[in-house]
Amino acid sequence: MAIFLPDYVEIVDIETYQNYDSKGIDERICDEAAEDNEIVAGSAAFQPVYNGVDYSPVFDIEYYKANNQDVAKAFGDDSDAILAHFVNNGMREGRQASANFNVYSYAYKYPDLRSAFGNNLPNYYYHYLRCGKNEKRITNGNRKITDYVTVYNGKDYSAVYDFNYYISKYPDLNKAFANDDIGALRHFATSGMREGRQGKESFDVWSYGYSYADLRKAFGNNLSSYYEHYMKNGKKEGRNLASNVTSSSNEKTVYADYDFSSIYDIVYYTSHNPDVRNAYKFDENAILEHFAQNGLKEGRKALASYSSADYETAKEKVAAYNKKLEEEKNIIKYPKAAQVLNQIGWDLKAAFNWSAGLKYYSGVSKVPDPGINYFGDFGFDNRRGNCYVLAATFYEMAYMLGYNVRQISGTVPLRGGGSGPHSWVEIDIDGVAYVFDPDFTNYTQNDGFKFTYGKLGTWIYEKIAVMHE
Repeated sequence: MAIFLPDYVEIVDIETYQNYDSKGIDERICDEAAEDNEIVAGSAAFQPVYNGVDYSPVFDIEYYKANNQDVAKAFGDDSDAILAHFVNNGMREGRQASANFNVYSYAYKYPDLRSAFGNNLPNYYYHYLRCGKNEKRITNGNRKITDYVTVYNGKDYSAVYDFNYYISKYPDLNKAFANDDIGALRHFATSGMREGRQGKESFDVWSYGYSYADLRKAFGNNLSSYYEHYMKNGKKEGRNLASNVTSSSNEKTVYADYDFSSIYDIVYYTSHNPDVRNAYKFDENAILEHFAQNGLKEGRKALASYSSADYETAKEKVAAYNKKLEEEKNIIKYPKAAQVLNQIGWDLKAAFNWSAGLKYYSGVSKVPDPGINYFGDFGFDNRRGNCYVLAATFYEMAYMLGYNVRQISGTVPLRGGGSGPHSWVEIDIDGVAYVFDPDFTNYTQNDGFKFTYGKLGTWIYEKIAVMHE
């Protein structure tokens, strides 16, 4: 049997022991009124003193030999060697060398010692020699941890944590921390809360979160915050923390313009489908969408009792909703642009050349306010236009070709001085914003297809805004 506690303190050596003063080295766990443990004779035949330290309160040679046959076999009647084995090996291994002292029982009984010494078993022996015996601490009879710790890094978790409940509820934790209350608390504080584990029978984080819409709004999926809130505020506010909440407070039940409340409850759905709960936690929208889009098809229940007719109606509503979305997705956003692309080929350079080849016409708005749709329709209907029209027709065709495209309004220098309004297109390709200017090609007969800002031989572009549709 092992304690399996974390290492907090280095093993105390003999020199440290000899300086182990109740008012100095560790007054947290030594009674200041305790008297020094004086060296006394062990028996007439053998006195268990090693390097000046009397081990008789924790060592009886006959007991040690009788209960540790490997030691007796190895050292026979060599009392000094047997004592040396106990000091250098036996204590580190947690061996019992006296009917009056069991190191595990001693550790299980006192949380202050576990907090101070952790897994360094020799420290428990040395503590008893130096302080525990005089303090009349109990050294036998404790087969399990008592007075388990609930304070970690100065914070008391007792409102949401119980050691025995925590390790008994989760087999993996029982295996890892059955005799390690400090390690179990550390796990709960650093991992368990984040994972939504229940640390106490009277507090369930899922029930607490689903009970209070204000907490869900404040903390979202940050599970640790719900524990922290109850510890700091919720308990004082008298908030309900029962683990048997059956319905959520102000939960979302409408999806796809249909109210699922007759067949759906978020608490029931998540408690009976832990995969959903673990995936979406307190995200009400995502949980309801999962039920509508997946749970219904998979036949999952989201309420203890419901009408099968309502269940089928919900499936039909979702199917109709999905069909509508699919139809909207397939609607051609720019049908006039698509019609031209069908004629010239679905190619970006072909689209650019078509727009650059339109007849220039100045009788169109020279401000961007009418929007892309207005300028585009004018160009496709009339096969002529100004810079806004040329850019808009190319924008719509580039969009239909799947490019990340923007129509820009801005200015370029005028020959007579100053600057005038202008419009062109930007397309992001491999993380670079390239200029596509059909009007530049139309006016100068130079290539305005795909160049970067500042390229020699092009205009000086000053962006003002991205145009709206």
